Amino acid sequence: LGYDSEDTVLLPIEAYTMNGGIVYMKINTFLDDYNLMAQVYQRYIQNMIDNDAPAVILDLRQNSGGSGGLALDFAAYFFDEEIELSRNAYYNYNTGAFEFNDYTRTLEPAPLYWEGPIALLVSSDCVSACEGFSNAMSYNPNVTIFGHTPSAGAYGEVGRGQYTMPGDLSMQFPTGRPETLDGDLLIEGVGVVPDEIVPVTEESALGQVDAVLEAAYNYLFDLLY
Repeated sequence: LGYDSEDTVLLPIEAYTMNGGIVYMKINTFLDDYNLMAQVYQRYIQNMIDNDAPAVILDLRQNSGGSGGLALDFAAYFFDEEIELSRNAYYNYNTGAFEFNDYTRTLEPAPLYWEGPIALLVSSDCVSACEGFSNAMSYNPNVTIFGHTPSAGAYGEVGRGQYTMPGDLSMQFPTGRPETLDGDLLIEGVGVVPDEIVPVTEESALGQVDAVLEAAYNYLFDLLY
């Protein structure tokens, strides 16, 4: 079942321990109360450290994004050094070219650090800040990404593209072009591509099995045991 952002009963983060001690954590959104999410998330990470969790599955398949800053803050718990990730370019009509601003998106280590094998689950419903989290996690050599498909491929910076329309309608569109430090377009139109693309079967299409979760769990279990 997917995450319903209108369901006020569900918590934004859920976690439990699977067989073999592997932790399953589902991050449903990055659009919720920052303090609530940060406290719950850090508590989970601390528990993983205290109990020597051997591996973790991070499920972001139903995460439609939210705060890009919060997403990177969460990813930072799996890094012990600063990493420069990307920068945004904006079109200059006077020069007819894209120009970079002075801000480089950087991931800085969090107060806690968890080191171990990670399986990250993505889907086409992983959008925006979810894709930023997933891209950042791909810099960690302990991370293997699983999914039937890449993420949505919708990562353009929309902060300057918010418009209110008549009839209580609103719209947004990208005004910033995210690029790697090497000048390549980042995520937009392509998505975060899984390392392990899990085939869609009749059973998985009908929801009778969770083939992506099974593939990730089996990978980690075989790696550990």
